Amino acid sequence: MELGNMIFGHSRGEYKVDRYWEFAIHFLLEYANFSHYGEDFENDTFKMYPYCWCNKKDCNYCNANLPNFLHKKTGFKLWWYKYPLRDSYMNIDISLHKFLEIILDCINSGSK
Repeated sequence: MELGNMIFGHSRGEYKVDRYWEFAIHFLLEYANFSHYGEDFENDTFKMYPYCWCNKKDCNYCNANLPNFLHKKTGFKLWWYKYPLRDSYMNIDISLHKFLEIILDCINSGSK
């Protein structure tokens, strides 16, 4: 875990995500025309929240420890530090192949 994340971040989880998976989530971000930090977005397939930089005690994002990404059909969640898949953790230990299936499902959902 990165020192900054340990002190200020909210990226925690059961399983560490390999950083090289970053290309997959960036494919979704590009396709959906999201910023490279993620966006506050929800449809029937997935939810995405950007990393919150404010660190305010009354912030709903900082305090709720919301996942930055949730795939609703599988319950798969991702948390990252500052930008997608930096010091990232997941709640379910899945393969890169399964992660790509999830990303493609999100893209096929019509995202934006």
